[in-house]
Amino acid sequence: MNYARKRPIAYAALKPALTILRAAIDGESPLGSPPTNILRRDSTSTPEQVELPPSAAAPAPPAWPPLPLDGGRTLAPIDVGRAMLLLVTDTEVAGYEASDGFTPGRLREVLKRAGLNDANIGRAAPFLSLWLDAAAILAPPTNPNRPWDAPRHYTIRDLDAIQARIHATPPPTPEEVVETKRLGLK
Repeated sequence: MNYARKRPIAYAALKPALTILRAAIDGESPLGSPPTNILRRDSTSTPEQVELPPSAAAPAPPAWPPLPLDGGRTLAPIDVGRAMLLLVTDTEVAGYEASDGFTPGRLREVLKRAGLNDANIGRAAPFLSLWLDAAAILAPPTNPNRPWDAPRHYTIRDLDAIQARIHATPPPTPEEVVETKRLGLK
């Protein structure tokens, strides 16, 4: 076997790594500046002496609030955000046609696409429907006696504005959900 012929192939594969190593040996930063979010401390410091950067000392609040459900359960903020993003971008829910609009059934489909399991979909759908209604994100119903029978369009479609309204509106209570289910919410 001729090993001399294989050397150029092996060298070609290693050349990028060798270039990076050579630059590092020469004192350069071939991969850019080191990350600043890594906490480093020397071996003599105690945990009390370590100062955290401002971003680590006070974590930012979640972008979406958790959604309280019945039985002390909650829908995590990440799931609320994922569902809201899908609701705003789904053409059947957020569309402009007369047949488009928000319905509890369409919400259940979106929650399924958002990755929720069937048990959580059944728990979250009525609470999220009422929360969107209370935050005035949904247009008023065409029939106030049966508000969930016909599709309802959004009053706003901007995700940041929806997020602000959701934060400003208290979530529905389990009692409100039970009462609204009597009016046809499924």
